[in-house]
Amino acid sequence: MANQISHGQTGAAFWVFLPGSAVLICLRIVLKLDFIDPQTGFYRSGNLLSPAFHIVYLLCLALLLFCVYSARPRENVLPPLRRAAPFAALLGLAILGKEFLNGEHLIARLAAGDRPHRVDLFLSVSTLLVALAAAATLLVLAANQLRGRLESYPQSLSLTLTVLYQCMALIIRFTSHTSPLAVSDDLLEIALLIFGVLFFMAHARILTRLDARRGAQLMEFSGYALTTTALVLFVPELFGLMIGRLSTSSEQGIELFYQAALMLYSFVFTRIVCSQAPLEPPVEEETA
Repeated sequence: MANQISHGQTGAAFWVFLPGSAVLICLRIVLKLDFIDPQTGFYRSGNLLSPAFHIVYLLCLALLLFCVYSARPRENVLPPLRRAAPFAALLGLAILGKEFLNGEHLIARLAAGDRPHRVDLFLSVSTLLVALAAAATLLVLAANQLRGRLESYPQSLSLTLTVLYQCMALIIRFTSHTSPLAVSDDLLEIALLIFGVLFFMAHARILTRLDARRGAQLMEFSGYALTTTALVLFVPELFGLMIGRLSTSSEQGIELFYQAALMLYSFVFTRIVCSQAPLEPPVEEETA
């Protein structure tokens, strides 16, 4: 029946995501540990692995886009989301921790007599307030996912806050951007925020049944692209910390925790929604 969930199937995008992420992680581990200038924090000039990394990354994104939008649409049914509940709660807590630290630093700056620009102050305070609302939305969503009460999911207005939070974080990242995109990790961090915006747009569409079919396509692309980008940022940093080659501050630690939580939720939610079988084309009945 068209309105029932069929047995899950793994699409071609998943098989692009797996090897693509593995290759990118290996390349960035080498770049991060052996080819970083300790004085600037940028990749050393003349390193051939840096352009190779960017080429593989863009190729992986292009293949994901092709695989997702060339495949048949999947079932237009929202599956049970209990498995995603712990990761939604973890992401909500990670947002709270990240913005609590940002708020603490903002208060310390103001107390020390530092007067930031009005626009920067407005963006920081607005992002903090939106983050609190977005974190609360995710915690409520996690509770409702766990209970399986689809009718009590947060409505479209509150889910929009999760999109708005990613947008505001992206704006702040651009306004605070100082290093060349081609030679630093800023490119990956900005890409992560862009895919975060797309992911939560699809997330809101699916949960509110607003154009769920297109939402599932956008979810599959942005979910795997976001997970790939987060893995490429998170795993080499974690590996470097484990072997003692890199050090981290409290700000970097909470950022790594946020990236891990975002990566886990996007991957689990994407796999749940996008593991349904494609819709079969209608069969014409034979006329007597």
